[in-house]
Amino acid sequence: AFPDDDSETTDSDGDGVGDNADVFPNDETETTDSDGDGVGDNADAFPDNPNRSVGLSLSVTDYKIKGVQHADLSWSGAITNVDIKRDGIMIRSNEPNDGAFTDNINSKGGGVNYTYEVCETSTDICTNEATVVF
Repeated sequence: AFPDDDSETTDSDGDGVGDNADVFPNDETETTDSDGDGVGDNADAFPDNPNRSVGLSLSVTDYKIKGVQHADLSWSGAITNVDIKRDGIMIRSNEPNDGAFTDNINSKGGGVNYTYEVCETSTDICTNEATVVF
């Protein structure tokens, strides 16, 4: 199976990397784990950081109370306090990372949308953007 490498004889998962060199010999989608955190580089959002393997994720729900716009943000994956942005402008800085925030937009009407993003404070590690439409 490996004519140029005497140390390899088997490739259990058929990914072309011999079991001796394959960190995940039974997973054809993974062969390396650069940061040694147990998550293969292909699935690891931070393959060079052993303290992180999952990226940040954000969802937003919009609603009105007596016509006034509100947005409930919910995120996961952050490991520090966070900065919250609406339409690219920071609306909260160094907020406690409790995974939730309500933006009381204090505006009425419709035909407008807002795009949110949550980032770990003072970094470029951010969630996806999520948009609400009123």
